[in-house]
Order: sequence, then C-alpha cells, then structure tokens
Amino acid sequence: ERGLQARRADVLAHLGTLPEGALGAISAFHVIEHLPLEVLRAFLEEARRTLVPGGILMLESPNPESIKVGATTFHYDPTHLRPIPPQLADFFAEQAGFAEVEVLRLNPYPASSLVTEQSETASKLNELMFGPQDYAVIARKP
Repeated sequence: ERGLQARRADVLAHLGTLPEGALGAISAFHVIEHLPLEVLRAFLEEARRTLVPGGILMLESPNPESIKVGATTFHYDPTHLRPIPPQLADFFAEQAGFAEVEVLRLNPYPASSLVTEQSETASKLNELMFGPQDYAVIARKP
C-alpha cells in the first residue's frame, strides 16, 4: 500500500543472492532468538558482507536480563529456541566484524507492574523482575 518493496524469504538464502555491499541497513527485529547458533553466526557474516561500508545492522530481541521475560514471556512463542543475553549478542556482532556495537535496553514494563514500596529491596526487585523487556544491538560495518 505504501509502495515499499517487501518479500518473504529465508534470511540466509535471500542475503546469499545479494552482491557484496548491496544494502545500507539491515533490521532483524525478534529474529535472532529463533535461529540455531550456526545459522545466527552465518546470518551475521552475510549481513556484514552485504552491507556497504558504514552500513547499519539493527537487531532486537527479548531481554532475558528481565527475570519475567526470561522465565515467562520469552516462552509464549514456542518457536523461540533460547534467550540470547544482550552481552552475547554484542559479542557475536563484534566477532562477525562489526564495529561501534551499542546495546540499547528498550520497552520497560509499565509503572503499574512495579512494586510501589519505597525501599532498596523493592527497587532491586523492580530492576530484576520488570526491567526492559527487549534490547537492541546497533552495529556498523567498518
């Protein structure tokens, strides 16, 4: 409807058809937690190959640093293979040759979910249980 080009394809098969440096950016929102390790690493290598120098890779995934996400909401989708902690996603991006890797923690639970008691314990509980539900990794091809 908006004139945007879109296609449905296997990520590795599609990227494999593209020449080196064909893309300015790649976004993969809630994809990496569905991929087996070897496919995830191949995806990151193909993403680096197909991006122009300075191109941006954007990944978003559920944040298992939040206990509620890691213990419950992550498992609402039976196609999720395993939670990927943000530090591990950062490491994978760096190992694949990306630079300027940044992790952003996103989508905190609403205030209505939080323990309202004013104490250090309640504050820590809120941080651990109801921290950001997702995180993003933003990386640049050198």
